[in-house]
Amino acid sequence: MEYAKGIKARHEPRQEITTEPDRTFLMDLLHHHYDAQSKIGPGVRSFMLVPNTIGNGIEFQVTRMDLTTANFAPRKCIEKFDPLAHIFEACRGAVSDQIEDFKQASFAAGSSVRCPFHDNVLTPEASHVDHEYPKTFAALVRQWMQTNSLAAGDVSLAGTGPRDNAKMLSDAGQAQSWKEYHRENAELRVVSIKANLSDCKKVATNSNARAARHSAEPDKGSITVHLKTQNRAVCLAVQSFSLFLSGYAV
Repeated sequence: MEYAKGIKARHEPRQEITTEPDRTFLMDLLHHHYDAQSKIGPGVRSFMLVPNTIGNGIEFQVTRMDLTTANFAPRKCIEKFDPLAHIFEACRGAVSDQIEDFKQASFAAGSSVRCPFHDNVLTPEASHVDHEYPKTFAALVRQWMQTNSLAAGDVSLAGTGPRDNAKMLSDAGQAQSWKEYHRENAELRVVSIKANLSDCKKVATNSNARAARHSAEPDKGSITVHLKTQNRAVCLAVQSFSLFLSGYAV
């Protein structure tokens, strides 16, 4: 993943990636994609970076020998495919207008917009919209599914074919339900691109780790109460034994 980030830093969007070992790295990476056969198709002609089809940032694109294209993410090449991935992508696309409206409204307010992590002044071009923890985007999608008793297989999707770049919610009722849930529950903020790609994720990761440690640790209040109860029982036992012995005093 770090090397893939380095490639993004070394190349401009829409610029064909021809330098080595970057091109060879991407070729090897693509062969490990969970859907490599359809991504590669009749063969690889070239690689480049393109604006993300949904949301912020840039992503890798492969141009096949027949000049068709497909976008791919490095994480899908090195991690086990998550069955919720298509749902997350479709849900993000469904609320992309809400996210863009929030961004435009933030910069139209008149005052300067500053990154909450680095305190630098932001511009629309050099900023992302973040779902503030604990209501991260993934958390909102999972909560919406739980609220509506939806399993992964219950969410109707379109655009999941091997050559489709964008996933969509195909059920109008589900799409409307998700849009309303996101509008009512999302807590958005504008951050720098650097913060969105690193700091925001660290906050969520560290918070989840602390929560896991806390759940694994015994409750200190319970321990104190338990010890007090034990001490009280010992004291009563000692008192009772003392009274018992006093009956034999001469």
